[in-house]
Amino acid sequence: ADDDDDDDAAVAVTTLSAFFHDVIYNPKSSTNEKDSADLFLEFASELCEEVSMASLSDNRHSVYNTTEAKANNNDHDDAVDVHDGHFDHHDNKIQSTMMMQSKIISQIEACIIATATHISSANQARENNNILVATFLDADMSILGRDAKTYDRYAGCIRNEYEFVPREVYCEKRAEILESFLPSTADDNHDDADEVEESLVGSGMPNNDDDDETNNNNTTLTESSSRGEEEKQQQKHHEFIYATERGKELWEDEARHNLKREIGMLRRGVIPCEEDTSP
Repeated sequence: ADDDDDDDAAVAVTTLSAFFHDVIYNPKSSTNEKDSADLFLEFASELCEEVSMASLSDNRHSVYNTTEAKANNNDHDDAVDVHDGHFDHHDNKIQSTMMMQSKIISQIEACIIATATHISSANQARENNNILVATFLDADMSILGRDAKTYDRYAGCIRNEYEFVPREVYCEKRAEILESFLPSTADDNHDDADEVEESLVGSGMPNNDDDDETNNNNTTLTESSSRGEEEKQQQKHHEFIYATERGKELWEDEARHNLKREIGMLRRGVIPCEEDTSP
C-alpha cells in the first residue's frame, strides 16, 4: 500500500510540475520559473484548504451517524467511546495527510524552480539521488534528443520566441547556450548555461520610444551578469546532458549530435527552420 501511495505521489508531482512549470512564460522575463512556482503555491494553498474543509465536514457527518445509532440502541457508553476514538483516528489521519501534502507541494515547487538552471540542477539531482527532479528535468530536455527534423522545427520555434533579439546576437548567444549544455571537461571554458540563457533574455532590442522598457531591459541585463558571475563560482563540469540512466539511454547520443549540428549552423549565421516556423 505504501508503494502504491509513493507511486501515486510521484505521478502527482511530475504531472503538476509539467503543467505549472511554464504556466507563466514571457521570453523577456528572467523570473518565469519563480512566477510559475508562486502561482502553483497559491493554487495548492487554496486546494488544500478546500480539501481540509470537505474532509472535516465528512468526518463530522460520519461521527454523528455512528454515535446516534449507538445512542438509539441505549449503548451510551459505547457511543461516547466511538465518538472520542473516531476523532482521535481522524486527527491522526489529518496530520498524516497534511504532511504528505506538504511534501508533495515542496517537491513540485522544487521541480519547477529547477528548470531555471537545468544543467546545475541536473548535476545536483544526480548527486543527491533525487529521482523525481532528475526525471522531470530529463523529460523537460527530451526535445534535444529527438530526430533531426523534429529538433530543427523546435529550434526554429525558439527563434520565434526570441524574435525581439537582433539576429546576430541571437545566433551568438544561442550557440553559447547549446555549447554549455554539452558535457564539458576540465579543459573546457564554456560559459555557464544559466548565465548565457539569462544574457539572451537581457539582450533584447528595446523600443527606443519607450524609456521604461529600455530601463527594464538594461536592468535585466545587469542583474543577469551579476547572477552569472555567482553561477560561475559554483559551476560544476558535467559528463552527461541527462541526469537519469533512462534519459541517457533514450536521448544522450542524439542530443549531442543535434546540439553540435545547430551550433555549427549558428556559427555560420544559419538558424534551423527559420522560414518554416516564422509567424
